Amino acid sequence: MTLGWLLLSGCSPEKPPEEVSDSGEDTRFAQLVWIAGEWQREVDKKIYRESWEVAHALQLNGRAYKIVDGDTTVTELLSLEQIGDDIFYIPIVPHNPGPVKFKLVRVDESEAVFENMAHDYPNRIIYRRQEDGGLHARIEGKTAGENARDFYYQRLD
Repeated sequence: MTLGWLLLSGCSPEKPPEEVSDSGEDTRFAQLVWIAGEWQREVDKKIYRESWEVAHALQLNGRAYKIVDGDTTVTELLSLEQIGDDIFYIPIVPHNPGPVKFKLVRVDESEAVFENMAHDYPNRIIYRRQEDGGLHARIEGKTAGENARDFYYQRLD
């Protein structure tokens, strides 16, 4: 079956997303490095940014913050890291007692999907690289009638 899949995927114009298994392939993490950089969106005269940098080959560190009237407030500390054979998106936010881990369940060159179905909200975090060079971040889950939220960022660097 594997050989057949390899032959079929070689004929496809697009590489199919890699389903993440327990194999621990380091190539999965390399597909996330495009997230590194400075990203910004503006809403109602407020500036929201995500800043990501490569800490080492298997970890990106980031922070999310907002700027209102020149005052900067960090809203989340972020990490993408390989722990054992799995890769996790780990946000630290004030309203949670500690970090929450979202496991990478699917990745390709332009999209990464992280899930934690045991968490109250969100359950899924998706990062997509847009054709215009932007970043589309999406959170999904249900809380207070809210199912999904989309955030569109442009690269600053």
